[in-house]
Amino acid sequence: MFDQPLKQSTDRPSDFKNRFLIPGLKLAGFAVVIYLIARYFRANVARINLPSWSEVNLSAVGIFIAALIAIQLLYSLLWMIFVRGFGYKISLSDTFVSTYYPVLTKYLPGKGWFQVGRIYLLKKAGVEAEAGLTINILEQIVVIYAGLLISTPLLIQLTRPMFVILILLVSTVLTISFLFYQSFFTKLFAQFGRLIKLNRTISLNQKIRPQIILLYMILYIANWILWGLLFKLGIDILDAGNSLSIGLAAGSFAFSSIIGFIIPIAPAGLGIREGALLVFLEKQVNPAALFNATIGIRLCTIIGEIIMFLIALLLKARTKND
Repeated sequence: MFDQPLKQSTDRPSDFKNRFLIPGLKLAGFAVVIYLIARYFRANVARINLPSWSEVNLSAVGIFIAALIAIQLLYSLLWMIFVRGFGYKISLSDTFVSTYYPVLTKYLPGKGWFQVGRIYLLKKAGVEAEAGLTINILEQIVVIYAGLLISTPLLIQLTRPMFVILILLVSTVLTISFLFYQSFFTKLFAQFGRLIKLNRTISLNQKIRPQIILLYMILYIANWILWGLLFKLGIDILDAGNSLSIGLAAGSFAFSSIIGFIIPIAPAGLGIREGALLVFLEKQVNPAALFNATIGIRLCTIIGEIIMFLIALLLKARTKND
């Protein structure tokens, strides 16, 4: 795939597409999500009670944060495996810093700050900017596809099985096309390249190795499952009699995270992921427990990311001193 350099497309998209079509589709998707969240709150607001500080189980919060940190450490290892799959000898420390030093930029308005920061730090570790951009794009494709596979139990619940099969089939074809056909990837690279003013061509000596893509996808499916287990643990603590299965918990969490990633207005999917979870699981979980669990896991995630940022800051300072 990378035998030939990828050149940025010189074709300028139409003014209609830039000014009306794409922004219109984004706003329409955002409006649908907000409508579903508003409908949920209108139906369940009377049954939602926020716990007071005296009711918060601090030991459970500690377990949550420890588990989140373990998952985030696992992600850093997965990211190292993926980058090394392209022939770059990058250390676990460098991949950790590239992932968690810019992690809080996810909460800034606008999408892409985290990716730009990670590409910059990868460059400091010896990965060319063009290669870093390419690897980031590929990773996002694999992560989203793995999330769609995990979301199968939820999709079956929401729609007909044949429609789910069609969704998975289309997403599989698109994923393979993006990963292994240069014409698709060239256009995708050109779009992302414009966002960071990247005008140079890209030339990687290594080809994409399908075994690396497959391995990363399997490992990230396991990562989605771990997030689902953590989410279900929080719900079980708050609502012991719920009917939520592990498959549905993992699928709902993965699909809600994908929605939060795609919606352009919310930084880090803030509020969108939580709202989608409330809508998807309103029949399986007590509304108060579901609301508290979704908010709680977001707060614990932010605390975990702050801790990881501080560790990355120390690692970066030590590397600079060495």
